[in-house]
Amino acid sequence: MGDVQGRAPLIVDDLISTGGTIEAAVKALLQARCAPEITVVASHALLVGPAIERLRDPTVRRLIVTDSVAVLPETPLPLQIAGLGPLLADAIERLHDNQSLSDMLVHA
Repeated sequence: MGDVQGRAPLIVDDLISTGGTIEAAVKALLQARCAPEITVVASHALLVGPAIERLRDPTVRRLIVTDSVAVLPETPLPLQIAGLGPLLADAIERLHDNQSLSDMLVHA
């Protein structure tokens, strides 16, 4: 949304399956003359079918995903994997101790 000309955009998606949505978003951003430094963030990276080829665009500088789905370590993408373990452990402990989960929310 808005003017992306000259800016390094951030694409946020809940799930990357075949990479088609991300590929289309990257093309649209480049057409809008964004800076060639795109960061993609997704909760789950299935990376099936043509996903890896679609995401190998050199303008995608970082692809940040969680470890909710195993990603092969030899995947030729600029991957950063955020572990969910500590977050899930904290939530389980709070639920077990009848504590609120609302303290876990981060407010910007």
